Amino acid sequence: MTYPIIQGGMAWAGTGQLAGSVSEAGGLGIIGTGYWHADQVRTEIQRAREITDKPFGVNVMLMSRHIREVLMSLSKKV
Repeated sequence: MTYPIIQGGMAWAGTGQLAGSVSEAGGLGIIGTGYWHADQVRTEIQRAREITDKPFGVNVMLMSRHIREVLMSLSKKV
């Protein structure tokens, strides 16, 4: 991280493309999962990885009805 800038998760606006771009530019990008299914979260993580090799975060919505599947995916370091 070059700059002390952390992007907010922003639910559906915090896509892998945005998070990857923010991280690539020197900040810390955050993917906002909102109420996405686990496969959507995996897709956005892959998108961010295609853009940058720098760290980024994933903001998990604990109230999501898909929380178990999302956490299982994240625990496997998708």
